[in-house]
Amino acid sequence: MSSFGPTGPIIVICGNGASAVALLHALAACSLIPLTIFVIGAGKRGAGLAYGTDNPSHLLNTPAGRMSIDPDEPEQFVEWLRKHDLWRADWESQFVPRQYYGRYLREAAALATLAPGLAIHFLQEDVISLTRFQARSQTNWRVAYAGGQIDADFVVLATGNDMPSPLAPRLAPALRASVVDNPWELPPIREDERVLVLGTGLTAVDTVLSLADRGHRGEIVLLSRHGLLPHTHVRLRPHAPLTEPYPKTALSVLQALRLAAGHRDTARWQGVMDAMRPHWHEVWQGLPLAEQRRFLRHGATIWNMHRHRVAPQVARRLQQVLGRNGRVIKGRITSIEADGDSAALIAISGGRRLTADRIVNCVGPNSDPEKSHNRLIENVVASLQARTAPSGIGLDVTHDDRVIGHDGQAHASLFAMGSLTRGRWWEITGLPEIVLQARDIARRLQARALAKSRTA
Repeated sequence: MSSFGPTGPIIVICGNGASAVALLHALAACSLIPLTIFVIGAGKRGAGLAYGTDNPSHLLNTPAGRMSIDPDEPEQFVEWLRKHDLWRADWESQFVPRQYYGRYLREAAALATLAPGLAIHFLQEDVISLTRFQARSQTNWRVAYAGGQIDADFVVLATGNDMPSPLAPRLAPALRASVVDNPWELPPIREDERVLVLGTGLTAVDTVLSLADRGHRGEIVLLSRHGLLPHTHVRLRPHAPLTEPYPKTALSVLQALRLAAGHRDTARWQGVMDAMRPHWHEVWQGLPLAEQRRFLRHGATIWNMHRHRVAPQVARRLQQVLGRNGRVIKGRITSIEADGDSAALIAISGGRRLTADRIVNCVGPNSDPEKSHNRLIENVVASLQARTAPSGIGLDVTHDDRVIGHDGQAHASLFAMGSLTRGRWWEITGLPEIVLQARDIARRLQARALAKSRTA
């Protein structure tokens, strides 16, 4: 770590997960002037929720060859795996344990500290709030965290996915102990307990595998509105993207994808989905606001199961576990009541009922900043420093990722990245997209820091 004294403009990155490391790496790669950078977050450095797991059954959902933190060196993660004797050339083995990727990110963060001209400091704290103030006729930010505060020239919000909306506070006190609202920190669960998993997405899959690894043999029920599990990666058949002009309604986008991909050829439709990754933001931004909202209401679940797929070996293991002691149910909860000393009686749409000893909340991250469970995001919205994007997901940001305040004015020195910017970019939660965004923000920060230092 560099010596503590600040040198040049000060940048604070709020969050210390994968997005923060991608930005740190990009700043180290394009240094123009001396900078002091504080990376502040309470989680595992470089890991976040996705890569903080220690369970080797939790695999990447993207082949390793597309997971470099550096867009200019696409083989970097593969070379890291080779260096540590973890690389296997066959396609299926490229879906490596996510704990490997967490190690890779931590090493990338450590290497960034060696960049000349940068003083980088990591604080293991929760950022609480941001306050604007004027200093020498320039707007600065006071960043408050649990252990103190830092005055910064620039701030980047890189907090990652929000937690799911908690279920326990809405239940009677007797039932709250049965609910696990943080699925990434599963408490001890008896082997014979009946477990209800709310959701059927990637987090639900992780939860099922975690239970199986603990030797769980009680019934596991997965419940979601559509009852659909993520699709499985196959060796895709390369395909050209859709041609412009792109459709202007959510329905016509779906129809165009079906026409291009065919209805039964899995390798072909996965090829179409991947070919469209650089273009989804154009499709999204071309939809009128009403169509974006229609898509979020009616198409987001279908999108997620096709877009966010699981590794083949994960799919096989999941089916084995569900075939032995699990099932998937389509429906929604209408009520939860106590059933004896330790069980819950759950009523489901359609008049069905089931009992569970434990309920694990895997409904997916909250996407509305006005309902955020992250104290920093809650505060920047409540203080009118930021507002929700018109579509209702993420923060409202400009084309260059500057945060827009409640008054409609974009801040010159406050940026957001990753899932916080989904309202503008939609396809911005995967690492291949985040590293490109990080490079763009790093260049803008460098240019603005240079201009600010000249006028100081």
